[in-house]
Amino acid sequence: MPRSCWEVKWGVAQVHQRLANQGTLVKRDEIRQILHDHFDTEFDARLVGSKDAINCVPLDCLRPWHQQHADGHEKLSAQALRMGDITLPIYAFKDQFSTFVPYMRCLPNVRLSNVIGHVFLDLVEEYGCVPIQLTTDKGSEVGDMVRCQERLR
Repeated sequence: MPRSCWEVKWGVAQVHQRLANQGTLVKRDEIRQILHDHFDTEFDARLVGSKDAINCVPLDCLRPWHQQHADGHEKLSAQALRMGDITLPIYAFKDQFSTFVPYMRCLPNVRLSNVIGHVFLDLVEEYGCVPIQLTTDKGSEVGDMVRCQERLR
């Protein structure tokens, strides 16, 4: 395991997930023990109350529709379903304040900018509200959605 994992502040869950993504399955208890054995000072800095603890601040959200998070989910892709060429790409919006998912749709293709822009306009039309802040990844599919949000704002 590279030493850089502590430079980016990975915890046990992050290390466990990254190893699993590479096909290496290790129990969390074993990962925790390895981290203690090799990175004890860095591991202790993650504990609450430590003088070297990572400064964590609570997320700040004023009210519903202040911050909406949007992303495509391809968990039901052809590989996941194992039903041939059938896929169920999903695009969803989640409100940070309430953790409510106001809009989730299964679409033919969630990687096209014009499709996601249209989905965003459908969300605005359905709820009659434009989120103050729209948080997305930097994927190529969000270009039209971001431009629509800026214009409507």
